[in-house]
Parts: sequence; structure tokens; C-alpha cells
Amino acid sequence: MLEIMFVLGVFAFLTVLASGSYILIKDNISLKNDTYEIANALRGAQSLSVAAFGGVGHGVYFFADKYVTYDGNSWAEASNKSERKFTKGLSIDTLFPGFAADVRFGRLTGTSTPSTIKVNSGNNFKTIILRDSGKIILK
Repeated sequence: MLEIMFVLGVFAFLTVLASGSYILIKDNISLKNDTYEIANALRGAQSLSVAAFGGVGHGVYFFADKYVTYDGNSWAEASNKSERKFTKGLSIDTLFPGFAADVRFGRLTGTSTPSTIKVNSGNNFKTIILRDSGKIILK
């Protein structure tokens, strides 16, 4: 009887450890996936701008809990908008130094204003750096 109680105790302890690790791994994967998705949205808007698709520039506008890709010279004048919400628990740090809510790429050039986008998930974060040349760097 004592052996069974000991085995059940060890099993319960291992279950608690595994569930904590699972949650941490899941959060890290969500953070990584959303960061790559944001970078791809930026690259997509940049590509459309270089190709002068629709004869206008393209950009991405950031809110704390979502981002919106758009066609046009600015977010306010956008003719076509596509919204994407972040995975639950993720957010953009809108107070981070160097952050620009409206990232617009120049038509035919693909250049933009330098910006740093910090994607948060609890205590973890990833950073997307956008150079004025249009280069997008993930850290």
C-alpha cells in the first residue's frame, strides 16, 4: 500500500512539472509565431509598395492587441484594410522607445521610417527592428 501511495505521489509531482513546462513552451511558440507573422506582414506590405501595386504605398498599423495592413498613403486614408488580432496574452509595447504605430513603405522604393516593435508575452519578448533602408531584423 505504501508503494502505491509513493508511486502516485511521484506521478502527481511529475504531472505538475510537465504541465508548467507545457504552458511555458506553448507561450514561447505563440510569441515566436506571432512575431514571424508580423515580420511577414511587414515584408508583404513592403513588397506591394516596391511593386507599386494599386499605384499606392502600403503599410502596417499597430495597436496594442492587433495590427492592420493597409493600402494607401496613410492609415487614415487607407482604402483597403485587413485586421489581424494577436494570440491571447500577446501584445505590442506601444511605449517602447523607437516604436512607430504606422509603418508605411515608400512606393517603388520600399523604404520606411526606422521603427522598433517589441512583441510581449508575459516576461518574454521578441523585437522586430525596421531600418530606414527597409531591412527587417528579428531579435
